[in-house]
Amino acid sequence: MRGCAPASSWRRAAACAGVRADGSVIRAPAVVIATGGFGANADLLREYFPAALAHGPRWTNYFGSPCRAGDGITMTRELGAEVVGRGYGMLNWTAGFSDEPADFCPSWIVFVNTSGQRFMAENAPYAVAGDLIRAQRESRCFAIMDEAARASSADANARRDQLGVGEYTWGAETIQRQYEAGRVIRAGTLAGLAELAAIEPSALQHTMAEYNEDARNGHDRRYLKVGELREVVLGPPSYAIEVRASTFGNTFPGLRIDGGARVHDEAGAVIGGLFAAGEAAGGVMGPRYVGGGNSIGNAIIFGRIAGASAARAALPGPAMSP
Repeated sequence: MRGCAPASSWRRAAACAGVRADGSVIRAPAVVIATGGFGANADLLREYFPAALAHGPRWTNYFGSPCRAGDGITMTRELGAEVVGRGYGMLNWTAGFSDEPADFCPSWIVFVNTSGQRFMAENAPYAVAGDLIRAQRESRCFAIMDEAARASSADANARRDQLGVGEYTWGAETIQRQYEAGRVIRAGTLAGLAELAAIEPSALQHTMAEYNEDARNGHDRRYLKVGELREVVLGPPSYAIEVRASTFGNTFPGLRIDGGARVHDEAGAVIGGLFAAGEAAGGVMGPRYVGGGNSIGNAIIFGRIAGASAARAALPGPAMSP
């Protein structure tokens, strides 16, 4: 599709009368925009979700559909449709080892920021983990472990089917291979590791000592992490793996809709005959992705509402209710 066909200039009376597609105009009394987000459109990312591109090509990875090019935004600009939710979107963490999503972190990993401090339960759900990392200085942190932890971690092939993810970031073979590629920091001492990674050394020493004490006691005093707590950095070598919040599959900005899924223009008026649902609709999700399946619920719920509203606009007499 190339755009919505306006009934007249939107400054006089905004309305949609159909769509233009490949040089043809298809007339319709109601149009539903359900084209998804704009993760595959770098120009729209720079305009509406620049944090997704902030870490550069090596770290940035969009794992959504290549067809999500923001058509819902671009095709309705002539009608003056308002876009809401600027700057919002879910950024997942990555170690930059591959282009596949890596949203699982074992409980024995320890994350520290560049100040040498922990800031989260490391196995927190992906829906919040990326935001917690994004809140750190430079939106990055380091995963700390020792050789015993690395060597005992299941390899990538053993974990792939179990976890349902791509290359397993924390597998022993993966970490060794990435060290050889220069993407993992290794040192004989914790102080040496802090120097190589530019982590505040005294704070890192304190953090790891406290964490090891908690592991021995079986209780994470700061973040109440559940699962396996193991002492780390007990013997050489030590490892630091940089982690950034820079991969994404959803974008949250989209067309402003109301409870009937009707699209509004920048003056707040309803654009006649135009509806939106799913990732193309903005304002449904805010600064944080509230939980797994939220984007699916957005599509299902507002898809039904948009369909029912469009039916009422297009058909004489009663139509199905949302």
